[in-house]
Amino acid sequence: MPHMTLSQEPEKLAVIHEKITDLKNTALFLQARTDEFPALHQNIKRILAGIKMLELNLSDVLTMDLNTS
Repeated sequence: MPHMTLSQEPEKLAVIHEKITDLKNTALFLQARTDEFPALHQNIKRILAGIKMLELNLSDVLTMDLNTS
């Protein structure tokens, strides 16, 4: 699979960023309501860690594109 760059696919990257933000907001919403459920709270923390990785992956694509421009 070829690497996506900002200059090639700006619309796709914008949609991906928006969806990652939606995921994060949903996870934070759930986290604020799961204090009484330790297993759910811990799983939400894991989900947030995964979302952080998605954010880092997206920033890597943007950084690579800026460095090659």
